[in-house]
Amino acid sequence: TAPVVYWNAGPTTPDGRPVEDWERKGYFPIGVGGGDNDEHPTLSRPRREGECALTLVAKRFGVDKDPALQPLLQYIINNDLEGIERELALAHLVRVMHWKYPGGSKTVLDWAMLVLDAHYEYQQAFGTSTTITGWGFDFPSLMRALRWKYSNDPQTVLDWEMCVLDAVHEYQEVF
Repeated sequence: TAPVVYWNAGPTTPDGRPVEDWERKGYFPIGVGGGDNDEHPTLSRPRREGECALTLVAKRFGVDKDPALQPLLQYIINNDLEGIERELALAHLVRVMHWKYPGGSKTVLDWAMLVLDAHYEYQQAFGTSTTITGWGFDFPSLMRALRWKYSNDPQTVLDWEMCVLDAVHEYQEVF
């Protein structure tokens, strides 16, 4: 896997060079720089309507029709474009984790990928209707997927859960 490098959001790259220069060097910009994986408006084009960075990447890799990814794609679109966020749902938890770990984007990404991988595999195993009762990305649904995937590794589940609950508790004390 390639390392993850975080840029500030915006239509340009950190050094102002075209995003294609970065791509030729092996980078894969997502949601920044004005490239193919960036839905934001640039000086040369309007915002890509109905898209977010995840849907653009899914289309680029040809997995946008994967039934197990549909719930995640729809959830992210609803959250990104419509601002639909529920307390203790995935987007809220990611925001809380970024608050708890400022400058710790890799920590938050690793944390999120653990549960997203589990959720995806759960969807593959049981079908999309199993967890799409309402939102599907609320805390109980995420925990169900983690417990299923890591049934032989309860410490991983406990560590993830404690990390989340600790962050949420601290966040609620401040806000």
